[in-house]
Amino acid sequence: MPRICQTVAHNMKYTPKTIAAFALVAACSLHAAPLYQVANLGTLGGNSSLGIAVSGTGQVTGTSATSGNVSSKAFYYSAAQGMIDIGTLGGVNSWGRAISESGLIAGSSETATAGQHAFLYDGTSNSMLDLGTLGGLHSAALGVNDAGQVTGDSHVTGSGATHAFLYSNGAMIDMGTLGGSTSGGFAINNAGYVVGYSTLSGDSVMRAFVFDGVTMFDLGTLPGGTSSQGLDINDNGALTGVAWGGTLAEHAFIYSNGAMLDLGTLGGSSSTGWSINDRGDVTGWSYEQGGSDPLAFVYADGVMSDLNELMDPTSGAGWTLISGQDINDAGQITGYGVLNGEYRAFLLTPLTVPEPSSLASVLLALGLFAWCKATRPVRPCRLLSTARAWRPAVAARLART
Repeated sequence: MPRICQTVAHNMKYTPKTIAAFALVAACSLHAAPLYQVANLGTLGGNSSLGIAVSGTGQVTGTSATSGNVSSKAFYYSAAQGMIDIGTLGGVNSWGRAISESGLIAGSSETATAGQHAFLYDGTSNSMLDLGTLGGLHSAALGVNDAGQVTGDSHVTGSGATHAFLYSNGAMIDMGTLGGSTSGGFAINNAGYVVGYSTLSGDSVMRAFVFDGVTMFDLGTLPGGTSSQGLDINDNGALTGVAWGGTLAEHAFIYSNGAMLDLGTLGGSSSTGWSINDRGDVTGWSYEQGGSDPLAFVYADGVMSDLNELMDPTSGAGWTLISGQDINDAGQITGYGVLNGEYRAFLLTPLTVPEPSSLASVLLALGLFAWCKATRPVRPCRLLSTARAWRPAVAARLART
C-alpha cells in the first residue's frame, strides 16, 4: 500500500473523519497491483531448463534437459506452442543463445563428427544452418539481429585461442582482438554493432569492446577495476556487462555516451548485467548482503530491484529467481530460477498498471479533500501534491514499454 494510504489508515484511529479516511484507503486498494506475472516454461521432459533470450513478442530460447536427462537441447518457446525441441547439427546436445524479433535462433550444437559448431535456426523452414568455424574445431553463436547477422566466438586455425566472429551474407569473419590472443562476441544490434570481450597484449586483463564493422574499440573498465566484458547492446548503442579486478569485485555496468556507470549490487559484493533493452532497463544477477546465492534483478530508473520481491504472489509462489538473462522492450524478462528444487526457465511479464476506476478517482479526490480539511494545521495540507507525485512515480516504475 502506498505511504500516503498507510498514513491515512493509521490516522483512522484518531480522527473523527473516519469516513473520509476510509474513502482514501478504499481508493488506494483499488490502485494496488503486483508487478510481474511469472510463467514456468517447463522442460523437454527432463528436470531442468534455462531461459536465455526473449524476442520482442515473448518468444524464448534456451536449453533444457530431455527425458531421462540424457541430453540438453536448444528449445523454442511461445505461449501458443509451448516448448519445442529444435534439434541439433547431428550431435547429442545443443544450446539456444539468442533470438531475433522474427524468431531466428542462434546457438551452438555438437556435430555428428567432432566439435561444437555455431548454428542459425529458422523456425519457418525448421532448418538449422551450420555456420562453421574460423578454422578450428569449435564455435558458438551468442547473438543475432533481425537481419540474420550473427556474432560469437570460434577457435582459429592452428591455435587453441578463440576469436570473436561476425557472420554475415554467408561468411564468417574474424574480428580480431585488442592485442591479446582471445576475444568473443556476445551480442549484435540491428545496426550491426557487436559487443563482447578481448584480452589486451599479454593476456593478463580483459576489456569490453564495441565493433563497428571495421574497428574494435576498447571501452575500458570501472574505477578501481582492471577488466570488463560487454554482454549486450541495444539499438541506441548503450550496452551492459560486468567489470572487475584490482580493488573491484564483479559489478554490472551500463556504458553509454562514452561513460561507464556502475550499477552496484543488491547489497552483496557482486553483480552482472546480462541484457539491456532500448529503454535502458537492465537485467542480470546480484548477491544481496549476507546471501550465499545470486538473485535476479532488474535495473530501471536508476534503481536495482530484486525480482523476487516484484513477483505476483500467485504465479510467483515457490519460485526463487536466480538470474535474469534477457529483457525485451516490453519489459518481459527470461532467465532461470529454482522451483520445487529444480532449475526452471521462466518468463516474467509486467502486469499493466490499471487506470483508476471513476469510483476510485472520486473516492481518492473526496477523501483527500475531506481529510486535509479535518486535519489541516496552520500550514496548508500537502497531501494532494504528494498524491499527485505518487501516481506518476508508480506508473514509471511499473511501465516497461
